[in-house]
Amino acid sequence: MHRPKVTKVFCFFFPKKKILFSLLLTYTVIPAALMTQFAVLDPRRKRILYRATHRGTHETDILFGDYLAPRLQTMDDAALTAVERLIDLPDADLADWLSGRKPIPPQHDHPLLRQMRDHAIR
Repeated sequence: MHRPKVTKVFCFFFPKKKILFSLLLTYTVIPAALMTQFAVLDPRRKRILYRATHRGTHETDILFGDYLAPRLQTMDDAALTAVERLIDLPDADLADWLSGRKPIPPQHDHPLLRQMRDHAIR
């Protein structure tokens, strides 16, 4: 199934540190037909999907949501637990790791996080 891709450029400026950087994201638009499949999700998966796409920063919402949305229904309990742990990590760190700006630290290195990073930077 072909899903349209959207590319957005996000610019960030941190005046105290005088840093300006931009992030180019390409993500899959989730069609309404796919979204209706989530209406039948169990409460745990619904909670994970909501938390993954309403984190606080739009960039991390996109990085998480684009990876999780098509895979959430088929994830087992261990993968769901791993996602719940990742959701609790700070947005800034996740955005850096998923975009490839910073390497994933050993204490957070998990196959799921590496898969999400590879998906995001492809």
